[in-house]
Amino acid sequence: GGPVPWIAIGDGFTLPPHETDQFLPFRQARPAYEDGRMRGVVGQVQAARGRPAPPRLPQLFEGDARFVVTLPELDPWRPMRTVAAVGPIDPPPSPVDSAPAESYFTYLSAAYPFTGRLLEGLLASGRKGSVYLRDSSAAMRNDWRRKGLQVWDAPQDLRAMAERSAVIVHHGGVGTSEQALGLGRAQLLLPRHFEQASNATGLGRMGVAVALRSRGQFRVEDVGRALEMAEDSDRIRSRARERADELAARPSEALTIVTRACLDLLSPR
Repeated sequence: GGPVPWIAIGDGFTLPPHETDQFLPFRQARPAYEDGRMRGVVGQVQAARGRPAPPRLPQLFEGDARFVVTLPELDPWRPMRTVAAVGPIDPPPSPVDSAPAESYFTYLSAAYPFTGRLLEGLLASGRKGSVYLRDSSAAMRNDWRRKGLQVWDAPQDLRAMAERSAVIVHHGGVGTSEQALGLGRAQLLLPRHFEQASNATGLGRMGVAVALRSRGQFRVEDVGRALEMAEDSDRIRSRARERADELAARPSEALTIVTRACLDLLSPR
């Protein structure tokens, strides 16, 4: 309600739709807040500032313009928006063309309680690949090496890893998901929270990924079966490549669209 125009920008998860009466729930559970009480607090604060209060809380994210900068396929609120996501600011990479020599490349958080179970599953599968564990200690990496895993000490270039690996194993963050989609590799996902579970649902709907159940609701042997499905399924492999080709042919206009909106707001009215 002030004199300075502003633009709301974020991915599908961090920029909820402003068109709804209330913030949409992430899952079927007890609401995390009381809408009436929160609107009352917003009204009090805005009154003290001499500014108007929105009648609907989602209007807090409306702005003079708003842009969801992720792939529309990974926007959890896609059906509720009147304007679709414009795509990521940085376009996805082009597809890799090499034949993979290894089964998987794994990029996971060492702090997640169930990462170890997934790594045990990779070992038990007998398939070859390599692992980078974010926030891991040297002792932890050496322990997994003694068990038989190839573990990197430093982050790896995802394109280089995709060129040698048939499957990208990760938590399902939007950035890694978009990159793996662009590279045209199948994905095996270990979601940690709603945002990543939502991405896993979107990727599964696209036919390019297999996901393990969150909160550790999987067994060591389930990892091998999921990896086998992701790597050996002709349907998943071909669908991953088809999606990558589709993305490569799609115009990358997000940066231009957002910049143009900023310049329009700077123009005299």
